[in-house]
Amino acid sequence: MIAASWSEGAATPTIERTDTSVRNYRDDMSASLEEWWPRVSQRTRDWLIANNGDAVTAPVIEEITRVAGSVATDAWWVGQNGPTGVYLSDEAVDWIEEVANGEMPDLRGDN
Repeated sequence: MIAASWSEGAATPTIERTDTSVRNYRDDMSASLEEWWPRVSQRTRDWLIANNGDAVTAPVIEEITRVAGSVATDAWWVGQNGPTGVYLSDEAVDWIEEVANGEMPDLRGDN
């Protein structure tokens, strides 16, 4: 599972990877991108579209984890931690680009 974390004034948020063998009820309810996308604010969706492919800011990560619950490290839309922060996967970037272009992306259905 992953959890967003950052300290006050930190330049970049990080994703903490924890032992996935210990799960709780909320962990099993992790939402896929298609599920959390309509649940985050329009402001967050606009930011993700405008900054698609960039490191995701701490407030955006916080909102995603608030609406999606604990996120599985193997969720298809989870990318990597980089030197400038947390990134979505290439597939997630493509999915967001399709939404931005008014297309209807394929539903993945897996986290």
